[in-house]
Amino acid sequence: VPARHFVQNYRTYESSDSNGSNGYAATLCGNEFTHKDSISLKIGATKTIGEFVIAPEILRFLSKRNHTLELHIDNTDILLSMLEDSRIDFAIIEGVFDKSHYKYHLMKKEKFVGICSKEHPFANKIVNISDIFKEHLILREVGSGTRKIFEQALNDQGFLTSCFSSCSSISNFSVICNAVSNNGAITFGYKPVATSHKDLACFEIEDIHISGEFNFVYCNEKIAREKIELFYT
Repeated sequence: VPARHFVQNYRTYESSDSNGSNGYAATLCGNEFTHKDSISLKIGATKTIGEFVIAPEILRFLSKRNHTLELHIDNTDILLSMLEDSRIDFAIIEGVFDKSHYKYHLMKKEKFVGICSKEHPFANKIVNISDIFKEHLILREVGSGTRKIFEQALNDQGFLTSCFSSCSSISNFSVICNAVSNNGAITFGYKPVATSHKDLACFEIEDIHISGEFNFVYCNEKIAREKIELFYT
């Protein structure tokens, strides 16, 4: 279940920055309180992680009366920019980023799969790579970690996204999932995306096995590690 569905009754607002990002931020608080030792975190998460992975951590953190959270969900490039500008304490990022430029440590590894409707011929099957190019592919926007990892996997096999019969780009995974479940298109992403929707199924490409990392990424290691421990234990 998407993380934002767990935070009903909290104030949320759409964000838009100079890069034209259409991600969103949420200012969340577990309960109304007055406490001199309040703990507030500013966290960034890529869209898969923010929408489909960290709901339990959000609930646990906000269960404490003196805890507040500002959560920014956006693509990798935007979050890294926010890190460099000290607008967030740390980011949780899926897939590819420049590890020589940032400090990081592993949260977990996750399987990267094809995603389709449960009624699609690919559902729960292993298919030949030549078969996927006949399909309508829906990708995330340029700059997303999900798109980068899929394009890299294609490139490693000598193919490009232009090999597909048709290809669309949508920046919101909930909209992608609705499109995939209703019009026969396919997409690629981390397994939690598929398992969070009852109308979706996974498929795999023969002889291609992809997994990706979910990493905590930060600039100030001492401060970030203390705050990560508060959020993810």
